[in-house]
This record gives sequence, structure tokens and C-alpha cells, in this order.
Amino acid sequence: MRSYHKLSVRLVLFVLLFLTTASGCASSATDAPAEGNEDRLTERQTEILSEKGLPTSYKELTLTQQNAITAIEEMLSAVEEKYGIPFSYAGYIPAGIMEHEQL
Repeated sequence: MRSYHKLSVRLVLFVLLFLTTASGCASSATDAPAEGNEDRLTERQTEILSEKGLPTSYKELTLTQQNAITAIEEMLSAVEEKYGIPFSYAGYIPAGIMEHEQL
């Protein structure tokens, strides 16, 4: 009976872990700009892409790069609005299985 209980607990933990990581992965796929805004990169986005040696045309970026440059601009805009001072890009880490997105 004791091993059955341990197996049940492990199964529940595995399912919870799976659901948590699966929901995190699904949300990042919808971060792309709305259709029609693809070619409208801000000056800051273009500057960041250029500094990193990446294409400065949204359509030439991979889906991962498109999501990243969009997220970077959203986060920088949010902190600038919150604190009322300009911020600059220093680095970006996309969300992973066990970590949050970081700017």
C-alpha cells in the first residue's frame, strides 16, 4: 500500500509539472505583433537588431527573433512608462522551462 501511495504522489507531481511547463510554452507563441504591424519596428528595435548583427526587417527575422524583439520593446516601454525615465537594452533571456523571461 505504501508504494502505491508514493507512485500516486509522483504521478500527481509529474502531471502538475507537465501542465505548468506546457502552459508557459504555449503563451510565448502569441507574442508576435498583430498582422499588419510586422514592418513597423521602432527606432530602438532597429538599433538593437543592428547592434546584434541581425536583419532590421521584421520579415527577415526568425519567429524566435520576432518574438524576442517584440517582447524587448514591450518590456522597455512598460518600465519607461512606470518609472518615467528612459531605459536602454542591455540583454534579454527568453522564458525557459524553469525560468522567467528576463530583460
